[in-house]
Amino acid sequence: MRVRKWLILMLTVLLVFTTGCTLFGGGSDDGKTPGKKKITLTAYASSEEIDLANDVAANVLDGDSETMWHTKWWGTDVTKNPESITIVLSELAYVHKFRYLPRQDEEMNGTITKYEIQYSVDGETFETIVEGEWEKDKEWKEVKFDPVKALEIRLVVHDGHGGHASAAEIELGITPIEVNEEE
Repeated sequence: MRVRKWLILMLTVLLVFTTGCTLFGGGSDDGKTPGKKKITLTAYASSEEIDLANDVAANVLDGDSETMWHTKWWGTDVTKNPESITIVLSELAYVHKFRYLPRQDEEMNGTITKYEIQYSVDGETFETIVEGEWEKDKEWKEVKFDPVKALEIRLVVHDGHGGHASAAEIELGITPIEVNEEE
């Protein structure tokens, strides 16, 4: 029995670290199995480069630091900051941390240096959690804050190298809301 529990734990840890976008906590997915609540993440952005690259918002959740999201940089409808990328949780949960990995290729274009992190409980009205500045480098950036109950977390880019925005990966610190917790 101990080996089975250990194996299940190791497989769960492996799944969380390799996908980068699925978290497990208390509660239930199917309403029958305690402790198996799964929160999935999706992403959308105010701008994406799809003409000359596949730099779509979903790339920040794929666990692959070689892919990225980048705002539109080619053509006649090139966008400039402020731009945003929004992470959508499959259900309401507590969020207490935001991590950003800049693009990992040889370029710096779009590396975010001035930001704002916002949250929403309904996907329509957003409130600011924190604003700040990051160094223009290729290292992980981490922002911790008091937990907020959220359905969406938005990174608003006020300044990025070249007037654009990009990200290789985004991770959130998430705690699922217990099934019996009052809303």
